[in-house]
Amino acid sequence: MIIEAVMCLALNVYHEAKNQSTIGQIAVAQVTMNRVYDERYPNNVCDVVKQGLTYKWSSDMPIRNQCQ
Repeated sequence: MIIEAVMCLALNVYHEAKNQSTIGQIAVAQVTMNRVYDERYPNNVCDVVKQGLTYKWSSDMPIRNQCQ
């Protein structure tokens, strides 16, 4: 479980901040972790990273290219 969370966080930082400085990459990781600890978001890293907008008619059908 911890390995999966670290991998999700690492991939999130890579995809969102691969062209940023180290400080920018750390900021992306901190935002993700802040969401994990916020009650308005899912309580694990992978769910926060994979969370996105869904269609109103199907809550399990994500809108393409509209993730966090």
